[in-house]
Amino acid sequence: MTLGKQIKKLRQDKGLTQAQLGYLVNKGESTVRTWELDRSQPSPQTIRLLCDVLGTTPNTLLGKEEKEEPLEMVAIDNNILGKRLRAARGNMSIREFAKKCNISPPQLEALENGTTTEDGKPFTISISALVDLSLGSGLSLDYLMGKDEPAFNGTPLEGMSQGQASLYLLAGLLDTIDKEYPNMSAQQKATIISEFNKHDPVDLMLSALKNEISNSEKGKGEK
Repeated sequence: MTLGKQIKKLRQDKGLTQAQLGYLVNKGESTVRTWELDRSQPSPQTIRLLCDVLGTTPNTLLGKEEKEEPLEMVAIDNNILGKRLRAARGNMSIREFAKKCNISPPQLEALENGTTTEDGKPFTISISALVDLSLGSGLSLDYLMGKDEPAFNGTPLEGMSQGQASLYLLAGLLDTIDKEYPNMSAQQKATIISEFNKHDPVDLMLSALKNEISNSEKGKGEK
């Protein structure tokens, strides 16, 4: 059976129209139609999403007989995961955000609402799906898994890994340079970025803040 015929069969078994399946995998009805007619094929990322929606595995969908590799799963408090995904989505629609995260809109909605978590039991999710959520949301894997990064809480860096925070700060530095020194040459900017890159921006900021706190405490002690 061809991939297109397999998609059609599984779709019909689920009682879905082409339009409904397209919505669930962030594609249009016409795209699903071309798949089922074997005129085009879904990408590897979309195949994983199709498997989630149709309740099958990649090998089965692709007609392969070799043994499936078990998915690596992790346990997460879905209430925390849901709240953090909802905060990251902001004003973006569920459909738009789901597309960025390579997940179906109903699955994203379920995650945000914590509806798949049983009382007292953690939610399990595959590492590959968690990586997609991290890439789409811009949040670190640790943060999505419920680990706090307290130094960043309540700041624009909340939810970022140290590496992501470093990139954010570098972008902020470049923006400040453009605003304050509009006539600075590209060569000068490159030199600054090169020097900045030799050190971790987060460590530099923490060091500067510690010095400021230390000086402030000394000043209070002298009064």
